[in-house]
Amino acid sequence: VPISKGVGQIEGNLTLYATHGNNPGSFSFRKYDSKPVVGIMKITTLDLFAERHGWFDSRPSIGLLKLDVENFEKEVFKGAQKLFQSKIIENIVMELKINHRR
Repeated sequence: VPISKGVGQIEGNLTLYATHGNNPGSFSFRKYDSKPVVGIMKITTLDLFAERHGWFDSRPSIGLLKLDVENFEKEVFKGAQKLFQSKIIENIVMELKINHRR
């Protein structure tokens, strides 16, 4: 079931920006240059998402968590401390760009 919600370090609403003109499906919560606003997205933390779905009690085995968050990794990790410490995620796959802009 698709869920239209972003993840970060706090719950709230963030502005979503287009990032690459050559990739119409690429968006970010970080504003680069004069990239256009796509809209406002509700965000939550992975910890709150897991709590709401009862994962800390039911302890499902999550074989793979894939993160593709366009330079928002630090914020996502800050909002996922309890989930990562619970050890219910076996593997995490993510893209990491060494020279990304801040």
